[in-house]
Amino acid sequence: MPQNRRLRLGIALAAALVAGAAGIFWWLNSSQETEIVFPGMAQASETAISFRTPGRIEQMLVAPGQQVEAGTAVARFNLGDLPARRQRALEAYTASSELLARAEKAAEAQPGGKTAQIEQELSQARQELAEARKLLDTLEAEMAGSVAVTPAAGVIARLVAGRDAVVAAGEPVATLNDPTKAVVWAFLPAAHFGSLAAGDAVTVSPEGKENAFSGTVTAIGDMPQMPPEDLTPGASVQQPAYPVEIQIQGEGLTPGSKVTVRKLPKR
Repeated sequence: MPQNRRLRLGIALAAALVAGAAGIFWWLNSSQETEIVFPGMAQASETAISFRTPGRIEQMLVAPGQQVEAGTAVARFNLGDLPARRQRALEAYTASSELLARAEKAAEAQPGGKTAQIEQELSQARQELAEARKLLDTLEAEMAGSVAVTPAAGVIARLVAGRDAVVAAGEPVATLNDPTKAVVWAFLPAAHFGSLAAGDAVTVSPEGKENAFSGTVTAIGDMPQMPPEDLTPGASVQQPAYPVEIQIQGEGLTPGSKVTVRKLPKR
């Protein structure tokens, strides 16, 4: 075998050995991923309450901490002349409905059946009734949209807006805590930043209890902050950490309880 060919084969073999060693090194290191453990606090799941239409708030009807049922009125718009316009539209709709009923009854009693003129009169009466119904539906929707109501039972957490505030449709005016559901706010040590991502599965263990909950990381803050002191008892120096939001699967985690969050190493 020529010497230069043997040299090329030797170089290729050495490269393959280096690549294989690098792959083994990477596999060993990846398999050595450690468990990440960090503290957190369970909080009630917070839901925004809003109006379906824009307007100016005339009255806030609830207070923070108040227990409410589903459909409880939270805030009300200044209705102005809307109730009066709705009443006039209702009266017009009722009158159009009665007029059409009389016209249909008279047409049925007409000797020789319906003439072209009668058909035209009936068509016009039906059109007037449809227009009256459309206007009434529009005004009733405005009436319904003038009150913001709770989507479920729970406890009013915060009032976001107040009297005389002008708000857009869908803009939160208050928030509702659902005591049957919880989310966890945890604090990831800076040393582990980058080791956790949205969508990662974690386990959440309440302090002093044996059961654990499954959870999913939904958000990670991009700026570290100081965690509450009661989450890091005994620490001589408070270290900044990254806030992490975790959605809990299932019910039973008490809002306000301290928890330990674990992300298990990949196998």
